[in-house]
Amino acid sequence: MSTTSTTESSDQTGSLIHHGSTTTASSDDAKLLMSASSSDDLFGRAKELRVMQHGINNLFKEYERENSNDGQRLHPRNTVRTLMLISGLSGCGKSALAMHFEQQCLDRHGFFVSGKFDLQQMDEPFAGIKVAMVQLCQQILSLPRKDDDTDIQHAAQDKTIDPRHFGYLRRHLLHAMSSDEFYILSQVIPNVMGIINSSIDQVTSNMIMSSQTATAAASVSQDNNSLSAVSTTSMSSHATASSASSAATASNGERKHIGTANLNHGKPRKKHTKRNSTTTNKGGFKEQSEGLKFVLKRFIQIVCNYCPLVIVADDIQWADQASLDLLESWMMDSNNTSLMVVGCYRSNVVHGEDKKNGDGGNSEIGTNAIHPVQRVITSLESSKRDRCFRISQIEVGNLSHDDIIELLAKTLAIPTSSSSASTSAPTDVQHGTTTGQDIPGLASIVADKTSGNPFFIQQYLQSLVQHRLLNFDTATMQWIWDTAEITNKSPATTSIGEMMTHKLKESDYARYVLPVAACIGATFSKTTVSGLIRALSIHSDHSTFFRALFETEMSTRMYLDASNINSAFHNCQKEGFIVVAATRNNKNEDDPKGQSARMTTKKKRRPKRGSEDSRQDQYSFAHDKVQEAALALIPQEKLSELRYRVGEVLLSVFSKDELEAKMFTVASLLNSRLDLVPSQQHKAERRKRIVSLNYKAGVKAMTCSAFASALAYLQTAMKLLPPDHWHTDFQLSMDIYSTAAECAFIIPKTELMHKYCTTIIHLDCPVLKKMRAYHILMDASSVQVTNNPVKNPVKLGFDVLSQLECKFPKTNGGRTFNILTNLIKIKMQSSKWTKETFLELPISKSATDAATTKMLDKFSTELYFADPDILPMGILKNFHLTQKRGLTAYSPPAFAAMGLIFAALFGDYKTAEMLGEVAIEMLDRLDMQAPESRTKLVTYCTVFHWMKPMRSITKEFPHVYQTGMATGDVETAMHILLFGFEMSFISGEQVNVAAERALSNSKIMKDMQKKNFYDMMDMYWEAMRNLQGVSMHTTTIVGESFDEAAILTNETKGKNEMFLKLTTLGVKVVLASIFSEYQTGADILTDQFDVAMKQLLGHCRVYLWTSFGGICCYAAAHQQSSKRHKYLKVARKCRKLLKQWSSQGNPNCPHMVKMLDAEEYWYRGKTTKAITTYHHAVELSKENKFTQYQALANERLGMLLYECNGGRDSSAAILCFNEALQLYEEWGATKKVEQLQAQLRHTYL
Repeated sequence: MSTTSTTESSDQTGSLIHHGSTTTASSDDAKLLMSASSSDDLFGRAKELRVMQHGINNLFKEYERENSNDGQRLHPRNTVRTLMLISGLSGCGKSALAMHFEQQCLDRHGFFVSGKFDLQQMDEPFAGIKVAMVQLCQQILSLPRKDDDTDIQHAAQDKTIDPRHFGYLRRHLLHAMSSDEFYILSQVIPNVMGIINSSIDQVTSNMIMSSQTATAAASVSQDNNSLSAVSTTSMSSHATASSASSAATASNGERKHIGTANLNHGKPRKKHTKRNSTTTNKGGFKEQSEGLKFVLKRFIQIVCNYCPLVIVADDIQWADQASLDLLESWMMDSNNTSLMVVGCYRSNVVHGEDKKNGDGGNSEIGTNAIHPVQRVITSLESSKRDRCFRISQIEVGNLSHDDIIELLAKTLAIPTSSSSASTSAPTDVQHGTTTGQDIPGLASIVADKTSGNPFFIQQYLQSLVQHRLLNFDTATMQWIWDTAEITNKSPATTSIGEMMTHKLKESDYARYVLPVAACIGATFSKTTVSGLIRALSIHSDHSTFFRALFETEMSTRMYLDASNINSAFHNCQKEGFIVVAATRNNKNEDDPKGQSARMTTKKKRRPKRGSEDSRQDQYSFAHDKVQEAALALIPQEKLSELRYRVGEVLLSVFSKDELEAKMFTVASLLNSRLDLVPSQQHKAERRKRIVSLNYKAGVKAMTCSAFASALAYLQTAMKLLPPDHWHTDFQLSMDIYSTAAECAFIIPKTELMHKYCTTIIHLDCPVLKKMRAYHILMDASSVQVTNNPVKNPVKLGFDVLSQLECKFPKTNGGRTFNILTNLIKIKMQSSKWTKETFLELPISKSATDAATTKMLDKFSTELYFADPDILPMGILKNFHLTQKRGLTAYSPPAFAAMGLIFAALFGDYKTAEMLGEVAIEMLDRLDMQAPESRTKLVTYCTVFHWMKPMRSITKEFPHVYQTGMATGDVETAMHILLFGFEMSFISGEQVNVAAERALSNSKIMKDMQKKNFYDMMDMYWEAMRNLQGVSMHTTTIVGESFDEAAILTNETKGKNEMFLKLTTLGVKVVLASIFSEYQTGADILTDQFDVAMKQLLGHCRVYLWTSFGGICCYAAAHQQSSKRHKYLKVARKCRKLLKQWSSQGNPNCPHMVKMLDAEEYWYRGKTTKAITTYHHAVELSKENKFTQYQALANERLGMLLYECNGGRDSSAAILCFNEALQLYEEWGATKKVEQLQAQLRHTYL
């Protein structure tokens, strides 16, 4: 019973009991005890509560301050991210502490959600995360709303929407995420589609379905499925979470791409032609899993920017690796401005502590291996300073003797003053027993029996009532007991696990239904369990085992009718073994009813919509220990067989949607006894269903990044295949082996991957069936691992294409001749090309064409890095194939690459631009998203910059990045970040902004574990620190995150090292030009020029090499006579290239041309022309806002004027130097400003 004070508790307890003699019905006393002790106050947790409250206050402080100032949300705030780790033994009240602040957070207009992980469902990806995210969407959908909040047009454009309303957050979600991303999100959060539905009724309907899903708790897809009527052949099915998602999608019509924007840039994203989900190319499983993780991160970013979000992740010691990785990424993400993650875990499991935890056991992991949770904690501890988040750790121990006294006093409604009185308690003469005033005496017994474990205390008190050692006297309205009798007669249990097992054994009802329920998981439906029991009792395959198990092993008679099963559930609930799931969601998991460690008044909660009747079918175990005890009732040798048989029944009776929702549970049950899987010919179809289920579970696990679990499911499927499976079940076998190969590649387990791929490749079947294996091998070739079995990806590509009837010359001479003749032909044909020439090509329906163009695309990528000399061969072949046979999914990147050839090899930039535009327009026509980000990467970064200002190109990059991440094309997304930085830097971005961008990009790349990218970004960051003066160096790039010596002094072993080395050298050339160390830059350029121009084919980095490098070479030629000819030769090559680019309309280099023209005139002694040309260079740089070039041009002009006047009248030179100083300062090159000032003082003044 809820109370506001001890006195009030006593009064209320008395009002509920009739006067009379001592109660003899122990079950009524137990119910009274449970009711009287229901509480939300935490005993003995004052210190822990202060730590939690401090964290909550910090989370809300910044939000409440800004919200009170202007009432606006969703604008940048100081980032507040906190990881609150609550550890302790089972039953100590971890969850109670975590959930204690739920109502406070809701009252302060934040979001508070929770999800629990389950020991029986550890292989289920995102199990607890899904529950929490469904709750989050419920709370979003429950925000106050106006009638027009659901109108998409209004929500997207109206700037006056009240920020407290649903429409305000919805507007920003629609603005920042596409419909494709919402669809991806719906695979984890079914009710998220309710946010974009266009009517109130649809939103409400969707929320009701999701509400039912949420109440199931602790299950990935919730137990929203049920067995409503069981016979030997069929059972009816209910709607599932996945069907709710389908209904939401269907009610919204075809998924349309909503006009969106990147939240950080405020620029509306371009609308696209609607993409049908059935035709969208989803890419590989790695891409799908990366896309899902990115969209989940994006969703949380937007919500956290709206208001503070608290996510309680309970029992994370049982979380899958994908969930732990996601929680870690949320904490590392600085875009999550107001986020607290509360992680509760059993300390003896995670830390391997040898402690008595109330169940008579030691650590629950039997090895010395580091627990995954500990690895995540260690990783976050090492990153918290750099990533600017807090970590707080709370260890929840057992209750002290004084805490137990206080708990018993409030639970038994005895005033505190009485409870602390002398232990010489008065004796009730009438009854001859010790009265309830001897709380200290009872507390001593309780402490001795339970070690102060709150949940153990709760169960122990109930046990005393059940054994009539603790009774409520209705005559005196007091609880009475005899301490001596309790000492002598109370149950002799030494652990909570032992006590729970003992209590369950005493209950026929519990022994009958709970073991079957425990096989399903922590949450289950009554309909499902009752249906299972009936099926196991009736079906000829199972009835003998089931009856023998329950009648012989457990001495329990069978209850076959619905009324008895309902009675069993009712009694189990009355005895406190199970609770209605909806109730449990609002309770403490370690102490679900609050009977042992808390006491509060019930508070009014935010109303939730949904059907209460539907929730009554959903139950949860009151505590993990109850579930464990229920499983312990079955002898170990019989338990695995029971689990298998439960799985078989579920497999046979679940509908397709129900099986989809409970796929991992059913697969796990069946896999517990593989030897029982039927091998008889007449049962082959049943075996095939189990094989198929494991395959589908593996596929689903891979999409959620649970690759280790996925591989286990797939290997199980392999084991169950019949010996002649390649003949009887070819396609299923091919799917299993191909998926397992891809999974092994991702993990990575290279040898296993190669084994599966080799098995496929050696099959006697058409090459099209083997393409997936070939692609996996091609991908594996680019990964640097020990003993990589794929040594030569180019040779492999030639072999596969040959099998596809795509022939190439076999000799180097033949290949060179082939390239030259085809280039000549294609150049001659190009004069007749128009956009319509290509956009009107038919779409090929040939599977061979699709496979060939896809392989050519991958082959060309390998050539770009491994052998650029023959790169045009692959591109030309793909281009010709499209012209001849029609468009395929990989035609757009082929056209983009052809644009690169016309730009880089022919210097025909207008044709290159046209081909790039055709490639982008093809994407909409083909209605496929997979190649979109890569097509745009090639087009924007290697084609368009020859004809368009780089500033205008980089405006498109946020969308391309988000598309790449959402589709899992992380490699392309990382390239976009890198190229975006480089183009912005070349375009004159301020040094401090560039440094912040480099640091931010590096963090993202490190999160994605892309070392080759973050090495480059760290190098750029250190270079910016050189310019800022943070580093003591000028042209040497070395610091806390990067050391050039490791790259430049070692021999390059691969393509990544080659590009990092060239990029580093290019940046050193820039720094040498800025810091006037011209000979350093000239030496680098003359030594690496030819290699750089070849490797940087079409890359914007060529501007850095040619412009800054050209300056260095011209300036060094003035100073160094011995290398003058060598420097001039390279300088003039740079000038020639820049002039060629500029002559065709390149808007990014006219100022560069003028600077090198001026240097040429200066070298030739034509000083007047040199001065005039440098003035033109200054004006062009200023006009186009190339600040660093404008500063450098002024500095070089100052040097020229000073030299012309022989150092006598240097006023004109000083004006130029001062202008250069101002511009360098504006650019942010503080160290250069200091250097130039020193030169002015010592040389020019």
